[in-house]
Amino acid sequence: MRKILLPLVFAAAALVASGSSAQIDPSLDSIGIYFDDDGIVNCDSPGIAGELSLNLILTNISAQAGVHGWECLIDWTPGIFVLEWNLRGAAVNGRTAPEFGVGLSTPLPWASTIIIMDFLVGVYKSNTIEFYILPVSNPSLPGVPSYADGSNPDLLYPLRQSTGGPDNPVCVINGDCPVPNDATTWGALKSLYRVN
Repeated sequence: MRKILLPLVFAAAALVASGSSAQIDPSLDSIGIYFDDDGIVNCDSPGIAGELSLNLILTNISAQAGVHGWECLIDWTPGIFVLEWNLRGAAVNGRTAPEFGVGLSTPLPWASTIIIMDFLVGVYKSNTIEFYILPVSNPSLPGVPSYADGSNPDLLYPLRQSTGGPDNPVCVINGDCPVPNDATTWGALKSLYRVN
């Protein structure tokens, strides 16, 4: 059995490393910013390109009933301005963007990737622009972004940044693509093929 599983582990590792059509971050309860709907593309190099559309996405959430609310702060380095924020679902932000404390009257259903917001930015510099996801001021869960369970909004789950922590950019314009830290990715991959 182990002889069969070992090649599968290495094949899966190659797929993750090659960036084929698998999510960037296989860890549970992650949040990231992507250019696509599937949580795959987290960088683009348009130079000074005018407008770009981005998605704020939750991946692999633990709450099988979906998402009843969420909170985070989006921060970025100079070079863009936000033209519009578009919350997904019947949502209301109780804070002022780019800080979000969002409640939903109807939960967003569970999926491996859940787009909770899209936003449009204008790029006005060709330098490297990095996006970060941080906790809001006075967060519901200390020190982390979070989301509320779709069936019980009082049940909160911490979110981890798709690249491993608040000091790592989750999305880059005009620069190298950010990736999850190796230890997290390899550990998550091995857990998929663990033999008891």
